Amino acid sequence: MFKPPVETEGDEVRLRVIFLDGTRATLRYPEELRLTEDGIWPDTTGGERGGQVRPQISYGGVHFRISGEPVDCLETRDGSPAGVWRHPDGDILILRFGKWFVSVFDDYTDLNAWAAHLRGRVTSDGWLVLKGDDRLKIGPEQRYGDTEIMLGDLDPGVLLWPLRCGRAQGTAADVVSGGIHGLAGKKAFASWCDR
Repeated sequence: MFKPPVETEGDEVRLRVIFLDGTRATLRYPEELRLTEDGIWPDTTGGERGGQVRPQISYGGVHFRISGEPVDCLETRDGSPAGVWRHPDGDILILRFGKWFVSVFDDYTDLNAWAAHLRGRVTSDGWLVLKGDDRLKIGPEQRYGDTEIMLGDLDPGVLLWPLRCGRAQGTAADVVSGGIHGLAGKKAFASWCDR
């Protein structure tokens, strides 16, 4: 589980986040929410033209049961090997970037393309940034709004997307007042766009 560095000032926490596409933001929240206590979970989609998959991104290990030797080794863009293992749900490619792992099932995609065209780097404060090229698109380049970070376990928790605000989106005040989805004072999901 990745626990990013935070800064605390009194009862407020400041968290600098870096999305998988490299977009940066700063989140300020009351310390009592403890949003990073259960770690953070980045998510994105990617793929070749005409095909899109959601790779599983994990920190410190792979969340799949695999054993033995890989059934195939594919060469990555930087020349390092990437393993393909058998799994009950299909063959799975596992790429490693520092302590981060990116796992891609062979359904609806070409594992060779992922190995050859996906690049990753880890920032100085531990965040993973992924990039594709002309053959492999990652995140918002592929589909609007599909790079996100989940903080906490959503009880409470926050999902962040690096999107541009549209005219129809509400504000934090709308959520608190119940103006969006009638959610004020209830345990539910609410959203707004911070311009």
